[in-house]
Amino acid sequence: MRWEKKAATGKGHFQFSGTDEVGKFWVVYFPERYAESETELVDVVFEADVFDMLLQLKGGLEPEAIKGIFKSESAANNLAQTLLKEE
Repeated sequence: MRWEKKAATGKGHFQFSGTDEVGKFWVVYFPERYAESETELVDVVFEADVFDMLLQLKGGLEPEAIKGIFKSESAANNLAQTLLKEE
């Protein structure tokens, strides 16, 4: 099971075993396709690392939809809440 969890991450997918000094960060995005529906905080904030972001971008996340990248979860949540209020 431990291997399955690692394989689901960007690092596992790309078989990265080197050093990652950047580490985890929080991403806030607000895709236009959600603008018509009721969007929640969990829909616009996620934790990632560089390899997770590569997977997200390969999967269709558009760079212009990214509103912020933060080391602090609370700062990311603050921006996301502001975006949701503007909806």
